[in-house]
Amino acid sequence: MKLLGFIVAAATLMSVAQAGVESASTPEPRFKVYGWFEGGTTFNPDDPQDRQNFGRLFDDRSNEPVFNQAAITLERTLPAGLSAFDWGFKLQGIFGADARWTHSLGLLDNTMHETVQPDVLEAYLALHLPVLSAGGVDLKLGKFTTLEGAETIDPRSNFFYSHSYIFSFGVPFNHTGALATWHATPQLDLFSGVTRGVNTSIEDNNDSLAFHGDVGLTLFNAKLTALATTHIGPESPDNNRDNRYINDLVITAKVSKNLTSITDVNYLYDEAADATGY
Repeated sequence: MKLLGFIVAAATLMSVAQAGVESASTPEPRFKVYGWFEGGTTFNPDDPQDRQNFGRLFDDRSNEPVFNQAAITLERTLPAGLSAFDWGFKLQGIFGADARWTHSLGLLDNTMHETVQPDVLEAYLALHLPVLSAGGVDLKLGKFTTLEGAETIDPRSNFFYSHSYIFSFGVPFNHTGALATWHATPQLDLFSGVTRGVNTSIEDNNDSLAFHGDVGLTLFNAKLTALATTHIGPESPDNNRDNRYINDLVITAKVSKNLTSITDVNYLYDEAADATGY
C-alpha cells in the first residue's frame, strides 16, 4: 500500500495577547492564547472499499477529507534565562479526528463514538526553581505530552502530514505526573519524573507509577541535538509487576541553512508479553 498525504489547511491564530503588536522589538508576551486548524486527505491508489488504510492511525482514512484537529491553548510561558522563582501553566484542548488516538485513561475517552472527538492534550502547572545550577530546575505538574519521539501531536512541528510507525505505535502520546528538568549546563539538560503510565491520567489500569527520563545534548551552537529518552513501568491491566521499557533516541543535525537531518531510533521490551519492538 502506498500512501500520499498533504495538508489542506494549517493556520495559527494570532494570540489575543499579541493582537495589535506590530513592532518586532516588542518582547513576546508571557501569557498567550493561540490555536490552529489542521485538515487533510490521504490518497491511497489501492482504493480500499472500507476507506481504511491498514495499520495507520492519524491518517487511517483513505481518499476522503479529514478534519484532524482544531486546537486552542492558554499558556503562561517560562522564558529561558530565569534567575529567580517563576511560574507558568499550559491548558490545551483539541477537537477533531486526531483525538480518537490521543485520549488518556479516564479523561474524555468515552465521550463520543464519532470520528470527531474532544480531548485535553495538556493541563499542567510549570515552576522554575533557581537551584543546583545557573540554569536552575523547571517542574511540570499535571498532564503533559511525552518527551519521546521526533514527531508531535501539534502538526506545526512535523514535516509531513502522515506519521511514522514509531510515533503511532512506538512511543506514548502523553503522561500525567511530575517532571523535573535540570538545566545543568547550556549544553546539557537532564529530565527525570514519575508518571501514572502510558496515556494514563484520571484512571490507571494497574495503580502503579512509572519513571520518565531524558538526557538532552545541544552542541555546536544548536546545530546538533540529541535526546535520549526512556519510560519504564508496568502498563498491563491489573499487573503491577512486569515493566514495559520504552526507549527512544532522536538526533537532529542542521546540515545547512536549508537541510535538516532527523534520525529517530526506537526500542521497546514488555516483560508481561515477553515481546520486543524496534
